[in-house]
Amino acid sequence: MKKLINRRPILFFAVMMLIALVTVIYNDNFALKIVFVSLFSVVAIVGFVLFVCLKSDICKLIFSRMCICGLAVLVAIGVVAIDKANYTRDYEEYTGAAIVTGRISEVGQPYSEEKRNIVLDNVHIHTENFDKDLSHKAIFVVVLDYNDDNIFVVGKTIDAVAKISFSQINYINEDGKLSFYHKNNDITVSGYILEENIMIVRDDLKLSLSDRLKNKVEEITSKNLDSEYASLAMGMLFGEKSAIDETIYNDFTNSGIAHIFAVSGLHVAVFVAFVLLILKVCKCKNYLKFIISSALLIFYCYLCGFSYSVLRASVMSICLLLGLVAGKKYDRLTALAISFIIITCIFPYSITSAGFQLSFSAVLSITLLARPITDLFDKIMYRKIASTIAAIIAVQIGTSLILLKTFNHISMLAIVTNFISIPIASFAYLVLLLVLLISLICPPIAISVYLYQFIMQIVVKFVHLVAPYAIVTKQMWQADLATAILVPTCFVTSEYFMLKKPVKLIICTALWSVLAILVFI
Repeated sequence: MKKLINRRPILFFAVMMLIALVTVIYNDNFALKIVFVSLFSVVAIVGFVLFVCLKSDICKLIFSRMCICGLAVLVAIGVVAIDKANYTRDYEEYTGAAIVTGRISEVGQPYSEEKRNIVLDNVHIHTENFDKDLSHKAIFVVVLDYNDDNIFVVGKTIDAVAKISFSQINYINEDGKLSFYHKNNDITVSGYILEENIMIVRDDLKLSLSDRLKNKVEEITSKNLDSEYASLAMGMLFGEKSAIDETIYNDFTNSGIAHIFAVSGLHVAVFVAFVLLILKVCKCKNYLKFIISSALLIFYCYLCGFSYSVLRASVMSICLLLGLVAGKKYDRLTALAISFIIITCIFPYSITSAGFQLSFSAVLSITLLARPITDLFDKIMYRKIASTIAAIIAVQIGTSLILLKTFNHISMLAIVTNFISIPIASFAYLVLLLVLLISLICPPIAISVYLYQFIMQIVVKFVHLVAPYAIVTKQMWQADLATAILVPTCFVTSEYFMLKKPVKLIICTALWSVLAILVFI
C-alpha cells in the first residue's frame, strides 16, 4: 500500500501531546482528566499487548500508534499536574503589607512620570503571618518619588516595604483559572512599592555568570554606541527589549521584523555557523564540534533566560549537529517535534504563550510551504533568491493569523522589509558578536563595535521610512477556525503529503479557497 504520509512516531507523539495539553489546560475539569487517563491507559495497554501478539505489519502500525497516543496523553496530564503542584502555596491568598528582599532581574522603561516596573528574583517575603523564600519571580510597580536611577540596576538587591498580592497574580477569575501570562513569565507575586520605602540598595556580591557577562557587554556597548543602538544590541543578543526606544521598536513591529529582538532561529543559525567556522579552522573532529557547539548553545540559552524561541532553535540545531556526527539525514519535522516535547515537558503552559506559538508556527510553515513556493518561483528567478522569498512568504502565512488574533494587526510589507532588512541585520549581528568576543580578550578592540551601529543605521532608517505604510489592523472573530484550517492546508500542500498531482491540486485549491474566504470576509 502506497503511503500517503511519511511515518514519524516522534511527530505523532508531539501532535497527540499538543492535543492533550490544549484540552487539559483550557478545560481544567477533573472528571475530564479521569476519563482521559482511564481511556488512554486502556488504549496503551491493549495496544501494547496486540503489538506483541499480532504479526501483521498494518496491525502493528495501528496499535503502536495507539500506544504512542496513550503515552502522549499520560505525559501531558502528568507534566501539567507536576507544574501546578509546584505553584501550590498555603499562603497564596494573602494580600497586604510585607517586607520584600530581592535581586533586580529586569527593569522596565518608565511608563509614566510616576511609575515603572521592576522584576525581582531570589525573593524573600516577611509578614506577620509567614516568612518565605520564593523560587519564582515577583513583579512590582514602583511609584517614583525622587527617581534615583542608581536604584534601578539589574543585579542590585533591594529591601523595601511593599503591598503585595498572591491571589491577583495566580488567579484571573473566580473559577480559579491560572493566569497564563504570569505563569509563562514565572511570576507568582505582584505589588506596589513607594520609592521612598526602598530602605536598602546594595550590589549583590553573588552576581550570576549571566549577569556579569551581560553587564560587561552592556558596558562595552554603552561606551561605544549611541544609547538607542546600545539597547538594540542588547535586544539582538539577549532578547532584552525593555530599554529599546519605543519609536524604533514600534517601527520594527509595524514593519514585521521585530522578531530580530526575539532570539530565535536567525540568531542561533548565525551563532552556530560562527562557532562551526572557528572549530573548522581549528581542525576539530566532528564529535568535538558537536560537544563544543552544543555546550555553547546551552550556555547561550542560559544567557537569554531560556526563552521558548531560543530553546526551540537550540534543540533543533543540536539535532542537526547530532545528525552530522552520526552521518544521518536531518529531518526538520522530527527535530521540531523533539524540541516541542522537551519544552512542553519542562514548561507545559508554554503553549499559551504568543512567543511559543509564533516560533513554532514560523518553523512549521517554512518546513511545509517553502519547497512548494520555491518550485513555483523557480521558473522565473534564480533558485537561491526563490528559496529566500519562499521562506519569508511561508513565515508570513504561518504567523499572520496568530498575529491577528493576538495583536489585531499584521504588516502587509513584511515580505519586502524582511527580504531587505534581515540580511543586513544578520551581518550586523555577526559583526557585533565577533567584536564583542574579541574585545573580551583584547579590550581596545571594543571601539570597533561602532561598525555595528553604522550597519544598523541602514536598517533603522529603512524601517522608519516604510513603517507608516506597513500596518494593517483587523478584528477576526473567525481566527481560531481559520488557524485550525491553515495547519492541515499547509500539510496537504507540502511534499510530505503524497498524492497524484491532479488530485493534490484540486484538494489544495479547495482548502486555500476556504481559508481565503474566512480571512477576507
